[in-house]
Amino acid sequence: MDVWPEDRKKSPERITKIIEALEFDLVKFHTEVDLLCEKGVDYLDAVIHWCEKNGIDIETIVPVIKKDQGIKGRLLNSAEDRNFIKKTTLLPEF
Repeated sequence: MDVWPEDRKKSPERITKIIEALEFDLVKFHTEVDLLCEKGVDYLDAVIHWCEKNGIDIETIVPVIKKDQGIKGRLLNSAEDRNFIKKTTLLPEF
């Protein structure tokens, strides 16, 4: 059973075009997400809101997130703070 409508297929060509567009607007992405965070929105929620606002499926930006360590780190911290994932062990301070 195919859950994706024909016009929303995740073809490699479509994903490549979206990723290229996202990389071109990566500065805009950071700016808009940071503005939401300054208003008190959690980083994870801000990324989800940005995707919804721009009509982009969240799974589509995964390759961009994997490339950008800043986004990846902030999402991990946000997920840990909300107990979505187990907190990473930190070295004890001396």
